[in-house]
Amino acid sequence: MILILAVAGGLFLLNTVFFCAWVSGGPPNDYPKAWLHQSYIYFGYSGALLGTGIMGFVALREQFNWKKSIVFYLWIPFTIYCIAGPIIRKQILIDKCLDSGGKWDELHFVCKGE
Repeated sequence: MILILAVAGGLFLLNTVFFCAWVSGGPPNDYPKAWLHQSYIYFGYSGALLGTGIMGFVALREQFNWKKSIVFYLWIPFTIYCIAGPIIRKQILIDKCLDSGGKWDELHFVCKGE
């Protein structure tokens, strides 16, 4: 049941990714870059859940001998990348902004005064 919920949750979050990306580029709003970053976050969560669900199905197929499976050793870094990627991207953007003498606007997710 957990495997099915992980895949279903990943697909639900993928729907949220498309919504956030549509809002960032679709209708006029004051926070397009914040919506785009939110879509990156949900894309990472979706990838982690989908990867976990797929890994669960592989583990069932391998009869829980998943430590010998190469998929297990690909799943761990993939999950870490999916969750940490948007956080690292945000910190890099903030660092670039502050290094160039600007001020980071967290609400709008943009650099002011570059």
